[in-house]
Amino acid sequence: MLLGLFAYLLPNWRYLTVVTGVPPFLVLLFFPFIQESPRWLLTRKRTQEAHEVLRKIAKWNSRPPPNIAITEALQAMVLKEEADVLKGFEGIKQIIKNKRLRLDLIILTWSNVSCAIVYYGVSFSAKSLSGNPNINMLYMGIFDFFAIPATLVFNNRLGRKKTFLIYITLSSVFLASILAVDIIGDIRDRYPVVITIFALSARFGIVSSWGALSVIIMETFPTTFRSTCLGFIAFSGYLGGVAAPQTIFLGDISASLPYIFYCSLTVSSSILSWFLYEMAGEPLKDTAGA
Repeated sequence: MLLGLFAYLLPNWRYLTVVTGVPPFLVLLFFPFIQESPRWLLTRKRTQEAHEVLRKIAKWNSRPPPNIAITEALQAMVLKEEADVLKGFEGIKQIIKNKRLRLDLIILTWSNVSCAIVYYGVSFSAKSLSGNPNINMLYMGIFDFFAIPATLVFNNRLGRKKTFLIYITLSSVFLASILAVDIIGDIRDRYPVVITIFALSARFGIVSSWGALSVIIMETFPTTFRSTCLGFIAFSGYLGGVAAPQTIFLGDISASLPYIFYCSLTVSSSILSWFLYEMAGEPLKDTAGA
């Protein structure tokens, strides 16, 4: 959010590089307060260290601390889960053989790639919007700041699927609105700020839907396949982010073409999401058959 503001105030790229390099060092100030993952400690059989971390967490949450017997029982369960997890090619083969897992993986991968392309595509399109591109980037950051809390408003009340569907449909509506304005060229020329507002709103929708999608991805796959599926989907999303800047060149053919592409991605993702299971209130699966 601050990058656009800094770029506006510091037009010299050298100063901007220095300023944007400072915040990561400030993160080191929080290092003494960061606890090691209890699960990781339990998988390494460092039971006492994990127990101390769990005691601290309980204290922060004003809950009674667990006794060592509970921590040891939790460790036995975690070690069993780790032993059952299928990784690498063995996990991939089992996913391909299972029709339900295969369908979920295809839908969620497509949706994740779509969100990545639209998110970064609209971001890189900031330079083509009316007004100062750095200020537009600031506005995008402000919209992002409210997007994830907006996801939380509906995620537990309506469920993950409906939340994803609501926000990705919202993004589709504003992307389609940009296309409509492009068809009526007079509006774009007379009121260029309208395109900027629609683009920011479309990005807000895609960020919120991406937040809901992240929860769906986490909860859909059983424990034995979760790490493999998450890794594949995340990697595919990164590829989508890499490809996103290239979609801007579609605008050299027609100003509407990038938004037609983005809209087709969001609409197809919303349609495919109907085939997913709703996981709100459901226990996480341990195996493909459970």
